[in-house]
Amino acid sequence: MHIHQLSVHYDGIEDRLLLRVNTTDDTEVCLWLTRRLTLALIPQLPKIVANQLAWSAPFETPLQSEGDKTLFAEFKQQEFMSQFDFSTPYKTPAKNLIQNSPLVVTDIRLSPQKDGYTLMVFLEKRGDQTPARTLEMRLAPQLTQGFLHLITQSLQQSGWNQVTALPMTQNQTGLNEAPKGLLN
Repeated sequence: MHIHQLSVHYDGIEDRLLLRVNTTDDTEVCLWLTRRLTLALIPQLPKIVANQLAWSAPFETPLQSEGDKTLFAEFKQQEFMSQFDFSTPYKTPAKNLIQNSPLVVTDIRLSPQKDGYTLMVFLEKRGDQTPARTLEMRLAPQLTQGFLHLITQSLQQSGWNQVTALPMTQNQTGLNEAPKGLLN
């Protein structure tokens, strides 16, 4: 089973990102990515892409320093972005691998592979389930870059990276408190 399409969409009601994976055999897998998990994952993905691309660099292009890796990765990422097709709508497959509800991802394990791919293991650990539900995906550098791009776009839609202060009022004792009705 190979990945055909990826979709990442912010759902304001769930306040989560919905990752949808469409495979070449017309099967879909859906995963919920929480804010905590996504914000921890975002800084890791560019490093993973840079390392994947450094591994795939031609022998004639020595990448000795982190700066060299970063420059090479930026060049290749621009090349990938020009090749991606973000205009084709996501096609909902005929079958869904997880019938009841999307996996609510509680942990992600990232493992670089010797062939330049990255193994991503998504885990859903719940107290009432003895074995955790898991999904493994092997991502080539191009797919990892596309995944990073989609998550970054959805993150902007979510507003999670914007911290806003609640307006404070003064109570009779002179202490600041949040306005009534904003916090339950």
